Amino acid sequence: MTKYLQTTPNIVSFTDYATGVIISDTQVLTAASIFDIKPVTVQVRVGNTFRLSGGYFFENVTYKIHDSYNRVTGENDVAIITINGSFTGLTSVKPIELETSELVGSAQSPINCSIVGCYVDYNLILADYTLSTDAVCAATLNSIVPASLQCASSLTGYGCYMDKGSAVVCNNRLYGIFRLIPECNATTKQPTHSFAKLPASSIRSFIFPKKSYFACPCNTC
Repeated sequence: MTKYLQTTPNIVSFTDYATGVIISDTQVLTAASIFDIKPVTVQVRVGNTFRLSGGYFFENVTYKIHDSYNRVTGENDVAIITINGSFTGLTSVKPIELETSELVGSAQSPINCSIVGCYVDYNLILADYTLSTDAVCAATLNSIVPASLQCASSLTGYGCYMDKGSAVVCNNRLYGIFRLIPECNATTKQPTHSFAKLPASSIRSFIFPKKSYFACPCNTC
């Protein structure tokens, strides 16, 4: 995704890039933290591994941030982008299946996942992770782990700044959304990063909101 930002009227706009994942024929799921600085406009490119060209390009998209997103704690760090059009029928473009159950890994039974990120010359590639224990995650965050967050530790490759909003895929299903990190270091051994956990009830209800039905009073039915 491409964001055009302008922090004040006196500063020239600049371009920022982020990642997202298609979850329906019209929607892309990404991190709410990519909108901490409100963009002037957002554009979406799909169907290609190169960020700057190719594939299919959508302009005039809208986005909605989770109502309970907390930029300090990182809770509910998800947002949904809705395109003006449809992904249906596009080559190499389709929604991913979402994981609905929480996954818990351990040293004895590790759960391996991957993120689409670790950009090189603006190309998207895979980085391999394994889910961290709550203790490792709490030590990384230096706080109690919020219910909507989980952590994973790098095995090969690592997520970086432009990978915010990237899909965390476990067992071929979308399990999380990689969060914004302020910096990354290629020499750091097995860095641990947090991500928004999609099976968390607060996030699941945001992605799949319940419909409201009006019941008429008994004396008028």
